[in-house]
Amino acid sequence: QAISAMPYSTSTLTSSSARASSIQPEDLLLVDTSPEGESYAAILRTSYRVATTTSTGVAKQLLHRHPPSLVIAELDSQETDGVEICREAKTLNPPPPVLVTTAEAHRVPDALAAGCDGVLLKPFPPNLLFARIGRLLRARNEGLQRARHSRLKRTRVTDDSNRLLSGTNRV
Repeated sequence: QAISAMPYSTSTLTSSSARASSIQPEDLLLVDTSPEGESYAAILRTSYRVATTTSTGVAKQLLHRHPPSLVIAELDSQETDGVEICREAKTLNPPPPVLVTTAEAHRVPDALAAGCDGVLLKPFPPNLLFARIGRLLRARNEGLQRARHSRLKRTRVTDDSNRLLSGTNRV
């Protein structure tokens, strides 16, 4: 039930390139009770800030207190409900992408119905985990940039229209 790392503290960084860069690494939430969970967390901490938990309740609290850039949730555990974590993550604004891991392919349709963005079938090598995380984070960041650009464009058009309607022809 305990969290293995303080949520997104910089002390979880181990990569010298991440420390040297002015760009902060992305925040990940890993919800996994499998024996591989701790090794995934250790590997991910070389490039990301990672909070881990083995509890659905704690995961939900972390989602709202420290919204992550991406959630990785295991489907195979009796202690955690990866589908419920996915549903909860999708209520955030903006919702983080959710990657689920499982050795039981028959559980994948429920995760997809809950809105998960990717699935990794166990066992998988770390490079595949990094590749999938990278793809999901790039897609998220592109979507956020498009939304920001759209908002700015709407604001500009509204401001210009208001100026024209108020009698000033200077746009």
